Amino acid sequence: MKYLFYVSMILFSACSPAFHANTKPIQNELDLIACPEAYEVSMDYFISTLESESAIKKMEVDEFKFSLKFEDRNSQEQFYDIYSEFYDDLIKLSAEEKNDNLMELAAQLKLEDSDSELRQKIIQNTKTKIDQLSKDLKTKGMSCNAIKPQVPVAGPQPQKDEPPVNNNPVGENPPTPQPAKTVIQKAMEKVLAVSYQSCDVLKLKPLTADVPLVQGIKEDCCHPDGRGKLRTISSLTDLLQTHYYLQKPLTSPQCFPIRSNPLIYDYGGRPNYTKGVQGKLNFFKNLGGTKVLGYDCSALVYSVLLGGGLRLKPDKPFVASDVVAAQSRQFISPESKGWSCLERITLTPKKTIEVGDIIGFDGHVVMIYSKGQDPFGINNISDCADVNLSGFDFNVLQSSPSKDGIGINVYEAKDYLRVGDKMAEIFLDYAKNACESKKQNKSIQLKRAGYSIIRHKNTSECKTNPVSFENESCVVGTCI
Repeated sequence: MKYLFYVSMILFSACSPAFHANTKPIQNELDLIACPEAYEVSMDYFISTLESESAIKKMEVDEFKFSLKFEDRNSQEQFYDIYSEFYDDLIKLSAEEKNDNLMELAAQLKLEDSDSELRQKIIQNTKTKIDQLSKDLKTKGMSCNAIKPQVPVAGPQPQKDEPPVNNNPVGENPPTPQPAKTVIQKAMEKVLAVSYQSCDVLKLKPLTADVPLVQGIKEDCCHPDGRGKLRTISSLTDLLQTHYYLQKPLTSPQCFPIRSNPLIYDYGGRPNYTKGVQGKLNFFKNLGGTKVLGYDCSALVYSVLLGGGLRLKPDKPFVASDVVAAQSRQFISPESKGWSCLERITLTPKKTIEVGDIIGFDGHVVMIYSKGQDPFGINNISDCADVNLSGFDFNVLQSSPSKDGIGINVYEAKDYLRVGDKMAEIFLDYAKNACESKKQNKSIQLKRAGYSIIRHKNTSECKTNPVSFENESCVVGTCI
């Protein structure tokens, strides 16, 4: 397997984090990835050199060669030069953006998150050099077709939207058919149920203003970036008695003991992960933020997309380890970074927001979890200036410090938005324009600089194998 790895490597060419992963460098997965993904493969290896709890530093050439032995020594030198230049560029980017988390920055560059001139330059330069290495190797008689994995790639297949099943006996009056659940809707439900190791959470009503605050969580100011607060559990007893989603968790042997170590809101937190094309997300192993279990808003959205097998870019890898790159600002302008599997929604006289839509600004991101027939409450309004929160009929899925630190939750929008000024501004803007679309009988697509509502295309080229979750067997086969 190591031989295949070495050969394949030369052929292939509010959410704010504060963490360093504790995972081992990638070792023998690269033979499973095709040559057109040379950039992503190489970036995965570069990122693996940053995954250490010890002080991060550039690998010296001898250490690099020892960890990744090439059959062709000239190619080995060439690949080290690419790595060395990329590392130096990463240090420059870290200084420019005042972000010392090199692993996060590298993961964002892998996904071509290119919202600055320096990012664009680094990505283009690295891709060009890796492509040239790949071409040089092919001129030496090496071919992608020569690489055959020893074991066929296994794992779940991309999900499909499924029609509702009619289980009624013949002759009985059928009930009103329920709309088919989309891939992203099923993925949201799975993330919620797995996070709390409970099927019962899917039956709970959304949070409202009347739901009591969570007790037993202590806030400490402040996170090093100055934007978020750090939270710890000060009283597990109080937390268990007041946390809305921890009243009826499953207790099967395959379930994680969630009441002994519950998830709360963790600013900068991420699900942990295993690497490679079959890597899994693990909500029950700490990565980033504080020492508590939990993850933030952008990590939740990434978890849903990964769990649904929904790519950011057509035919490009999107794997569990990519959760490191998550940031709320990424969902403002997906077109600016070529994430063409995501697009800004278009408001039409008959269509506004849909389940699974992603709403983000630089500071927070949420998803539409469910909605009524008239989500913005505009059908009976004569003057679009009269649109207001009280008429909203939809719910959002988010990871937030709501209710004093609850974490992953589903919240009734008209109540949640009364305490979220920026989100309220965004939704009211879209609602009023949806009203104008209906009144004027025309389509409207908003292009705001600081926020947007976007939708996954759900097309075949934008789908991949869904990422599995650790301890998902607790709910899969029961309610998922």
